Amino acid sequence: MEEQPTPAAPRPPLQGGDNARLDKPAVALIPPPRRREVEALAELYLSRDAMPPAKINDAIHVAFATVHEMDILLSWNFKHLANVNKEARVSALNAEAGYRRGLRLTSPLEVEDEAE
Repeated sequence: MEEQPTPAAPRPPLQGGDNARLDKPAVALIPPPRRREVEALAELYLSRDAMPPAKINDAIHVAFATVHEMDILLSWNFKHLANVNKEARVSALNAEAGYRRGLRLTSPLEVEDEAE
């Protein structure tokens, strides 16, 4: 008799190295349909190594900006957010997931105040 493949175990809810959970108050305020989108996109970033597992809050932050069609995400976090390599990886995954609007991941230093 042929042995059936064992189905993959379900993944636990997103949880970062600092035990951050998606049900914390800020994320819980997102309406449920959008929350599921944010969760799924954050999971994609983590599962495809666009964000390190311990940086779940960064993944949620980028997913929230993407799902809500923001143009720019400003951050002082040059290692995990505001850099061209991260932007390229996130853009590729966003396109793969059906999000066509570009999201710039940049630092406040790159945003010029035209009034000055």
